[in-house]
Amino acid sequence: MTGNQSKENLEGNPQRNLKGSTRRLFSARDYPLRYFVIPKCGCTFVKNTIWQLDHGTMHPNPKRIHDDDDKILRAADLGLTVEDVVAEGLAFTVLRNPIDRFFSLYKDKILGSGHLQFPPLRSILSTRYGLNPTACAEYEHQRNCHILIDWLEKNLADGIDIKSDPHWTPQSSRKTVISELRLRVLVLDNVSRQMLVLLGAAVPDLSSIVQVSERNRSDEKLLRRSVMDKPISRRVNEVYATDRRWYRHAVDLWSKTVPTSPDQVPRYEPSW
Repeated sequence: MTGNQSKENLEGNPQRNLKGSTRRLFSARDYPLRYFVIPKCGCTFVKNTIWQLDHGTMHPNPKRIHDDDDKILRAADLGLTVEDVVAEGLAFTVLRNPIDRFFSLYKDKILGSGHLQFPPLRSILSTRYGLNPTACAEYEHQRNCHILIDWLEKNLADGIDIKSDPHWTPQSSRKTVISELRLRVLVLDNVSRQMLVLLGAAVPDLSSIVQVSERNRSDEKLLRRSVMDKPISRRVNEVYATDRRWYRHAVDLWSKTVPTSPDQVPRYEPSW
């Protein structure tokens, strides 16, 4: 088993149950926590929660837990098939407001140290498209964000410059596996509380664990609200229109139904 995720092309033989979809579910060893990763959507937090359940202690370097993906079990390692996961009814993924996800990509992978372990996105945008990697002023960051979202639109459409990376491919591009596994859908804004609704009864001490699990928070000196003005936000929502629809639908379901038990937690449906 390796920590590398399967390629995003999920089409093919539907009879891939044991070695396909369930291979993509990170799983706790002794508890029914099954999690499908979407990068930049709270995966640091959920993986650290799984680590604490399995090891009884925090990861030695919580912000770099992704380096130890190969030390976290997958549902397939436990012998679970797609049918088992669907019947269990607790497997989940986490959706994020596409504007927040875009801004996180910008802060972590363009401005922050994340670019050192990442495809050469920053160097491409700075050398070919005029992005300023040392931006300080608000207007400089806004200009950078316009450059980034324009480039992402082209990259997602025709693969310009480099292959599209899971950190910026649409959340909805995982529709096939999300649908096949009939995943429950949480939203990052309230993920701790929603995980307790879904798994609190099945996972002892989950409440105390989620309170201390590491979240990959970026430097808050650069505030989202000061950079992501209406024109930039509108462009992000245009490029990631389906993600916005999915996210808003999940938020509305949580707000209107107010789930209090696992069976009430929203489950992805093709009508989304």
